[in-house]
Amino acid sequence: MMRVRLALRGILGAGLAGLILLATAFTPGHAQAPTFVAPPRTIADITAILDREKPDPAAIAKLKADAHKTPPTGASRAALAQFYFDRGNAHALLGQVNDAISDAQKAVELGQGAADFNHLGRYRQFLASQLWAAGEAKKALQVTLAHIREADRQGPERAHLFGFQRATALMLIQTGDLAQAENYVRRNQALLQEVRSSPIPGWRAAYPRYRNTWEADVEMGRAFIFEARGQLQNAEAAYVRAEALKRASLKDVPNWHAPPPKDDIAFWSDGLVRAIARSKMRQGRLAEAEADARRALLARLSVQGKYHARTPSFIIGLADILIAQGRFSEAEKLIRVSLEIQSSLAIADDKPATATILARLGSVLNLLGRPNEAADVYARYDRAVAGWDSLHREAGELDGTRVYLLYAAGQVDAGISAAQALLKRQIARFGEKHVNTATARGTLAIGLAKAGRKDEAIREFRAAIPALIAAAAKTLTTTP
Repeated sequence: MMRVRLALRGILGAGLAGLILLATAFTPGHAQAPTFVAPPRTIADITAILDREKPDPAAIAKLKADAHKTPPTGASRAALAQFYFDRGNAHALLGQVNDAISDAQKAVELGQGAADFNHLGRYRQFLASQLWAAGEAKKALQVTLAHIREADRQGPERAHLFGFQRATALMLIQTGDLAQAENYVRRNQALLQEVRSSPIPGWRAAYPRYRNTWEADVEMGRAFIFEARGQLQNAEAAYVRAEALKRASLKDVPNWHAPPPKDDIAFWSDGLVRAIARSKMRQGRLAEAEADARRALLARLSVQGKYHARTPSFIIGLADILIAQGRFSEAEKLIRVSLEIQSSLAIADDKPATATILARLGSVLNLLGRPNEAADVYARYDRAVAGWDSLHREAGELDGTRVYLLYAAGQVDAGISAAQALLKRQIARFGEKHVNTATARGTLAIGLAKAGRKDEAIREFRAAIPALIAAAAKTLTTTP
């Protein structure tokens, strides 16, 4: 019965994954494929690695020194652009987003007309990523769209379209504009077909060298769309192809013009493994998802160590899967490790990476039945996101777990309002019959029942049940 009670909590806190956990509490699922080796049923090996590593004051001091370097005197515009790009990256690794944006803007300004188009593209990619991290979604899109327009006029430089159109598609998805995102994914697909069959000598020479990375960008775009629309099996397959292609491109790097650092490509590859894990988790294949999340995290730890700004997102990827399995105490440990990393790197609460971790901690504390602690964490989160734009704040606040916390705190009317907003958002993104919409309906129905609005609650439950049952039938699985 304990497993059942935890699963019931999980429905509210983990969406579809919680539903799957509830279903497995009562019904045996299908055995794993014989080639699959289940991960250990403990994270002791992971926590041992994380506990062993301590902050390296010298490394952090060097990073801070890099972030405070002064520009070289007498340098060319191209050299200065590279300097600001490098210094901006140091700021970014310290979570100093505003300083990173300032340096990225200087790199772009100085690079125009001085740096080659490859370097200018890299500066713009960095600027867009930092604007997005700061919650400046419209400005980030303006940067990528401006580069797309410029690249589309420049013959061989059109190769830049692959990466920028893929990045633009992802940002559009995250702002809820799936139609425009699909447009950029289709443009990448059309460009790939053009390149494959082009009689132009430059394209014919470039394709063998860049094929793997270009095709990876196309597959990533397809995966983003599939995942956004809830087509999880298709998303998983596209992520698997993208990861294989991106990793294969590592051998091509020596033949590229102005290549990025190899670890950037390895980071992307490991990030795609994390995406594979996420798509499996959402299908209810939790043991497989855990194995992939472990693989991605261990790869990152072996390369960059624990105290690196890129590490917490991989730790959280594993924690999310543990939450879906009902292993809330273990998830709490990982989430707190992620916060400790952010603190060691002096990355403030109002930075999206830290605020996201705070939201996860609030969720898991709620799932553990510690609502007072969860409320304190969410109050800290509220202070952190007070200055965010509406798009970024909505993504964090329109969440089933957050709604449930409002219910648990006795703020039922506020919870109902948030649940109605969440339902409206899910209908717009997925349609009336999608399981994500059904889960949002169930969350709203719980609040309506708490408020004594029983007829409305029954109506929402009845509307939700068919999609929830269908999802459980598709994704039911056994975790060893």
